[in-house]
Amino acid sequence: MKHAVAISVVLPLLLSGCLLRDLRDPHDMKSPYTPPVLEDVVVDSDRLRILLVGDAGTCEGHFVEAGDVTIRDAVFERSVEFCEERGCDAVVLLGDNLYTFGVPPGGEEDADSCIGRWAWVPTGRPDGSTALLTGVLGNHDWGMIRLRQGRAAREIRWAYQFSEEEPPIPGYYWDRRFESLSNSLRIVGIDSEQMVLRRKRSRQTDWLDGLTQSDDTWTLVVGHHPRYSQGEHGDAGAFRDFGRFGWKGNRFASRLDNALEQTGAHIYAHGHEHMMQYGQVNGVMHIGSGASAKVTGGVSRSSVDLHVIGGSDDPQPGAFWLELVGEEATLIAVPTTGRVRLEQWSRDESQSTSEDPAPEQ
Repeated sequence: MKHAVAISVVLPLLLSGCLLRDLRDPHDMKSPYTPPVLEDVVVDSDRLRILLVGDAGTCEGHFVEAGDVTIRDAVFERSVEFCEERGCDAVVLLGDNLYTFGVPPGGEEDADSCIGRWAWVPTGRPDGSTALLTGVLGNHDWGMIRLRQGRAAREIRWAYQFSEEEPPIPGYYWDRRFESLSNSLRIVGIDSEQMVLRRKRSRQTDWLDGLTQSDDTWTLVVGHHPRYSQGEHGDAGAFRDFGRFGWKGNRFASRLDNALEQTGAHIYAHGHEHMMQYGQVNGVMHIGSGASAKVTGGVSRSSVDLHVIGGSDDPQPGAFWLELVGEEATLIAVPTTGRVRLEQWSRDESQSTSEDPAPEQ
């Protein structure tokens, strides 16, 4: 009885001390929700090649084994190998970049090893250059306390310390442009965690409402939460997420749909669901790449028919590689084992064609 009383008194005090540390905003910015101004990326080639990596941030104590190596190491090594062969201009992280709860006080070393490692993915060019690293936040990057920026802000601060010129996480939400010899690509990064949890309008909502369609050949919106998902989380509006307190993502569904329409998006890429899945819905290709550190299958809850790499019962770990040449797109799933799967479509096509090429293709 005495032990129970002691625990009931001491534990809340310990927790409150830890939580209060996260209530203080460590990122001293005048307006933390103002999107950064990012330089255009110019590629001296007729193609743009983007590696989409989600939910990759497992560190010590959070490994998921895959034989003799962890899934996160196997996916990273396979991605490096693939980019050496096929080339990568940018690596886009799709949130949950650092488990379990983002960057804690003094946790910058974990961020260096878990997030920073993706800055060393090669472009595949003879000069030995590395791909641009950029990305968005996920629910685990925010941590458990969301009254203020807390750990999410600490991750952004770490990102600017890691690279002032090209921070891996440039802001809560952002807008940037890539240009090749044959086309251009606009990438709009959103903080979907804010969109899921906030019942009222936010600065991000106002910012998104102010975006318009650009003249770029392609527009890619990237966030963490899915709009549609074959996995256990399900579609927005019917999310099954621990800690959501009955918030099923209804507002996220409508806000994301509005953002995709506002920007004229051709592609939406996300993580959160620990599988690789894709499919076109209403003319937008939805790409779920959340299997870079662990996989979860066994259920299929989506209202639309998406293709899952390996199937819903046995999803495969890996990442997606997207290539854009003019108005033609190629999506390749790069699993750690088995055959890659290839999907090709044109920008204005409502349907795509797919095949399973040999691994060396």
